[in-house]
Amino acid sequence: MSQPAEPTRTSRDRPLKWAGILVILFAVLAGLGQASKVFLEIRDRDREAGELQAAADRQRRAGDFPAAWASLERAAAVVDRGGSIARLAGRSSDGRARLSIRTAQEDLAMAWLQNWQPPGQPPAPLPETLVPTLTAGAAAASGARKADLLAHLGWEAALRGGPGGEDTSDAAPESFFRQAVEADPSNPYAHAHWGYWLAWQQKLGEASSRFDAALASGRARPYVRAVQLAALLLHTAPASGTAYIAAVADMIRNGEAVDAAVRDRVYALYAFGFEGEAAFAQLTAALPAAAQIALVRTLFIDAADRRPDRTAAAYAWLARLQEAAGDQEGALASWRSVLAALPPEAPGPLADRARAAVAAARPALLR
Repeated sequence: MSQPAEPTRTSRDRPLKWAGILVILFAVLAGLGQASKVFLEIRDRDREAGELQAAADRQRRAGDFPAAWASLERAAAVVDRGGSIARLAGRSSDGRARLSIRTAQEDLAMAWLQNWQPPGQPPAPLPETLVPTLTAGAAAASGARKADLLAHLGWEAALRGGPGGEDTSDAAPESFFRQAVEADPSNPYAHAHWGYWLAWQQKLGEASSRFDAALASGRARPYVRAVQLAALLLHTAPASGTAYIAAVADMIRNGEAVDAAVRDRVYALYAFGFEGEAAFAQLTAALPAAAQIALVRTLFIDAADRRPDRTAAAYAWLARLQEAAGDQEGALASWRSVLAALPPEAPGPLADRARAAVAAARPALLR
């Protein structure tokens, strides 16, 4: 009687092989599921961090610096969140996200410092991490970026130790400014902030050179002008007033915007500068009459939002400047405009001078 044939090794192993394949397949599918979960986590985390950065940007542009700083700190915490597998899988993405947030924090710190101390107000509180953020950024940067960050570190030191700030003799703002200029010789922030610091120390000549260098760079011109004009308001000396008018005249010559606060300041300076012959002579000696004629016309006569109550005075200033420039016909027309802007038979030295100028011109016109 023959024995039944034993199953071959291949036939015995086939179920085990399929079982192994199934185990591997299930493991692969589980791994794919886990990987999908990881990548979804990374995607959601990047989206949340991006939304927080976008919110911070809106808050910065709106001037809400504390809220913007808080949003960026939350964005940084979101990027650092997650398990080790997610961090490993998203290492490249995390690196880019952290760099983007650090750059945004540096930009916010600089913007915050630029708006830290409005005129006539005490410095607002700053987060303790602001200066370390700028310091770390400056250490890692080079060229213009390094200079921007150093210039703002110097600005923070200058504002804390300058007008309205606490005494910080060890802050050494000029050390930061020098380092900034070494990194980028034409850096506008370094020169403008240095100019302000020098003006506060009553070194107006040196300050003027710094502002000239800042403006020549072509970068951040509106901000440089704001710092320059603020520096010229630190003192009440006549030289500061004429320098202020000269700066605004240069703005008009270059087509730069002049806001209402600056226009009001120029009006007050002119009201003082035209009070007497000595003050007027000093004013025209500091700035040629022709340059001032364009200033008076632009700010007080031709402006769409000019104030009617200032028209008569503006035409009187224009007439005197035209006389100083040798334009007698233009001056006569301006004196007549003074009278047209005033009520008939209006009393006062302004009206009297205008009537006298018009009366003196009549005999010449009849000849």
